[in-house]
Amino acid sequence: MFQTSIQIQLRDGNLALFWQDAWLGQSSPSILAPDLCNLIAPQVKRTRTVAQALHQKQWILDFAGCATVPALTQYVLLWHKLANVHLIQGVEDRVLWRWDASGVYSARSAYRAFFCGATKFAAAKLIWKSWAPMKVKFFIWLAVKERLWTADRRHRHGLQRNAECTFCEQELETTVHLLAACPYTKEVWHIVSTVLHIQNTTSLSETSLTDYWVHKRRAMSRSLRKGMDSLFMLISWIIWKQRNDRNFDRAPKRNPLQLTELIREQAADWCAAGAKHLAMFQWPRQQQDDAEATVP
Repeated sequence: MFQTSIQIQLRDGNLALFWQDAWLGQSSPSILAPDLCNLIAPQVKRTRTVAQALHQKQWILDFAGCATVPALTQYVLLWHKLANVHLIQGVEDRVLWRWDASGVYSARSAYRAFFCGATKFAAAKLIWKSWAPMKVKFFIWLAVKERLWTADRRHRHGLQRNAECTFCEQELETTVHLLAACPYTKEVWHIVSTVLHIQNTTSLSETSLTDYWVHKRRAMSRSLRKGMDSLFMLISWIIWKQRNDRNFDRAPKRNPLQLTELIREQAADWCAAGAKHLAMFQWPRQQQDDAEATVP
């Protein structure tokens, strides 16, 4: 990457390597004439400067072996390009960094260069900047990329017969349905929203989990949005675990109210572990503790 990131501003030619460095326009002879360069010893490529190569056309004497037709064609092309090259004696060559307008290297520009052409992940900040255990973040990352092994996906891969939702047994169990559109999930969100005294928003069409998540957080005040991010991951995680418990462990089925109590308990653990934004919600005390407090 370093070779492709620098360009030599030619002056006296004592710094730039003739065959390897990008001093000829924005390219190098090794790129312009690859077949021709195959006739040159590696040691010569690594050491021959522009000044040495142009002196009495020394670069012509660097070739060893028989030239092919493509190599001869490239030789003529290179000859014509070198005809317009003139060195400036007494002025050193300058190395320019291509990823900054000033031509000066910086760690910041190098870091950005690594991500040129990269595909942006819409939910990246929502996931990695929110507070949640790392295993939950990885789970949500898989969920928003539709990589959870839901019933629909397992059915398509021939791993099980039915593809219906574990909870409602009516629709295909896709990630979006399971964590956003299922009546069971909606009931859980309704109870949690009622308990926390927050608005329970539902989008008209759950097309993606990321859109559903963003729709919910936008309905919150700015001070509670980070808490909503943690809450969204927590509820999605508990629903997924409940789904797996039913399918694989034959665990007792929890109704939405019972699952909400489990969410409350898990939220208390998260808050104790450092989820300060999640703690901004007014979580009620456990009903059992309240009952014991009233016993004389």
